[in-house]
Amino acid sequence: MSRDLAARIVHQTLSGDELAEQLIAAQCRRRPLEPSARAFLRELVFGTLRHKGSLDAVIARFSEAPLKRIERRLLSILRVGLYQMLFLDEVALEVAVDAAVSEAKRKLSRRAGGFANGILRAIGRSLERLDATPEAVDPTRWLPIGVTGSGILFDRSVLSDPDTPAMHLADRWSMPVEMVSRWLEVFGPENTERIAGASNRRPTVGLRACAKSGGVQALQIELGECGIVSRPGSVEGSLLVDNPRGLFDTEAYRDGRFQVQDPTAQRVARALDPQPGERVLDLCAAPGGKATHLAELMQGQGELIAVDLDSIRLERLQQSCDRLGITMMDIQALDATEPLPFNDLFDRVLLDAPCSNTGVLARRVEARWRFDLRGLASRVDLQGRLLERAASMVRPGGWLVYSTCSLEPEEDRATVDQFLARHSDFAFDGDEWTIPSAEGWDGGYWARIRRPEESTLSSG
Repeated sequence: MSRDLAARIVHQTLSGDELAEQLIAAQCRRRPLEPSARAFLRELVFGTLRHKGSLDAVIARFSEAPLKRIERRLLSILRVGLYQMLFLDEVALEVAVDAAVSEAKRKLSRRAGGFANGILRAIGRSLERLDATPEAVDPTRWLPIGVTGSGILFDRSVLSDPDTPAMHLADRWSMPVEMVSRWLEVFGPENTERIAGASNRRPTVGLRACAKSGGVQALQIELGECGIVSRPGSVEGSLLVDNPRGLFDTEAYRDGRFQVQDPTAQRVARALDPQPGERVLDLCAAPGGKATHLAELMQGQGELIAVDLDSIRLERLQQSCDRLGITMMDIQALDATEPLPFNDLFDRVLLDAPCSNTGVLARRVEARWRFDLRGLASRVDLQGRLLERAASMVRPGGWLVYSTCSLEPEEDRATVDQFLARHSDFAFDGDEWTIPSAEGWDGGYWARIRRPEESTLSSG
């Protein structure tokens, strides 16, 4: 059943605007799955979407028909089957092939089943799984699996030639050519390789140890006693968990001794540095990792207003507050592009702006396939308008932090520079750009801006 559902959800995700996470949740509400079946479904869906580009490159080399002529539902079945063949050691090759062929026959036709059988068995005969990169390997025949050196060696070329570096890296690391071309131009080959490789890892779960945990070491020990292995993250007070099975069943989670939050995201609230007793505004606050971090740093003292347009995601924020014991937060469903109903200005304002998510592609697997330059331009315009609104809420002498989980310069420093060029009454006070890491943390950006005491920008 998990394989059938995975192909359907992959097809729906790539055909529409919904997130795979939402589709999985909706499916499990309609027909609950055993924990092991649900875990396998998630592995198939997210793994297939993450590696779609590489899977398509392999399928294209073995198919007599071009990809655009393969029926979309059949192509999703092929992708899910091939993902298991290439990336899941625990699934026997024959099992993956037989399951895909049976599903193609059952859902489509005998002819579709025969087509799937021919392609997948031909691929199976052509590959050899190796634990290390061979010396002097033909790069068009070598598909790396993760960043550890292991991979698949094919008996023929399956990836584009390195002489066309954007196309080769797009095939190798399952990225859109348009995105890789941009990265090569902006970041250079070395950083592009690092970013792309880290973006294809299975995402870790980042944890922020809350005050009542007794500290990060105490939390690490407590989780270890529950069989959950963790390691320190890149920020003080953070942990990384590679296998989160059972994490959310622990007393530590139920009692609010930690919050799920990537170490890179934890840097943002620390950059704003809210103090107990201050008046703080978090725009675009849902689902709430940064908002709850602000409350923790404020030690529950002061006024913290969390605003977001998405009322459903705000429900998740309220649930997190209830679990963490946060009572100081005023959660409001508001459109931050419109005038806000606050008469008094704020000591500190956080704007975690909606963005292209290119810093969190390991986690947001659909984002890479929805990236385009027109969409980027539209988001940059929205980010600029939101930054204007956020700045209008900062009192003279106050602070503003602008952040994204994007790597794109237009969404990051360029947006800040354009704002500062329009507002000489604000002063830049530093920024930080982080690229995704093979060690497990995400990429992102933040910039801190100060409004001097003599500033006269009007609120709105």
